[in-house]
Amino acid sequence: MFNMISSDFMRLKKDTLFWLCIAVMFIFGLVGSISMYIDKKEAGDFCAENVAFGFPMLSGILCGVFCGMFQGEEYSERTIGNKIISGHKRRDIYIARVLVCISAGLMICTAYIIPSLIFGMVFMGGFQELSNIEVIGYYLTGLLQISVCVTLFSLIITSVQKKTLGIALCFLVAIIIMYVSIDIHNCLVVPEYTYMFDSGTMEYGKNPRYPDDNERRILTLIFEILPAGQAYQLCYRFAENIIYMISGDIILCIIFVLSGMSVFSRKDLK
Repeated sequence: MFNMISSDFMRLKKDTLFWLCIAVMFIFGLVGSISMYIDKKEAGDFCAENVAFGFPMLSGILCGVFCGMFQGEEYSERTIGNKIISGHKRRDIYIARVLVCISAGLMICTAYIIPSLIFGMVFMGGFQELSNIEVIGYYLTGLLQISVCVTLFSLIITSVQKKTLGIALCFLVAIIIMYVSIDIHNCLVVPEYTYMFDSGTMEYGKNPRYPDDNERRILTLIFEILPAGQAYQLCYRFAENIIYMISGDIILCIIFVLSGMSVFSRKDLK
């Protein structure tokens, strides 16, 4: 397995799309930090938290495109078939590929973290709203959330035959997850009481769009499990159940990896 991981890292080193994702995230982190500093400079209410946790929002979509291209090439170029002929087990092939893609996803995130963290610590007074433990928890959750995305995209790529279809599905799933997460958040922030028209008059009463207790628990659970929901909470710094989200991410990673291994073990590679 070590030889396969080493070989995939060599291929990653030469991958143009990977370096493009690194460049996009670095620019996003740097320009976003500068823009936030300029916007908040007059008010003087800036802090490192304003820019530190924006990386999961964009990196999830970039990882979807990257994983689709990087893993799809192995099928189109018949590299996987050669690995099997060489005597490698399918389980080892899949795990090695997923580990390399997770590493790539973490490096893509780091490309944002480095400039935003340096800028936030030097020019924005460091972390002021969150404790050191909370900052570590936020970063860890963001990186685990990207790992969940990578293992999910790996499962999708393994489940389809065509490279272009796999890439399209990864991108589509990333967009759908983001849309669903935003929609759920909008439902959760609906006020319980509001002004409404009733028989031509404005009255203050119970909002019919406000979810009941059971609906609220279900929506909250889904919002905290979905990668984009976690990214939204981290970006706007209202994540409360960090331990719960970290545990959920680890469980999802295991589920997606095991599912991918099961699909790959039965996949016809001819």
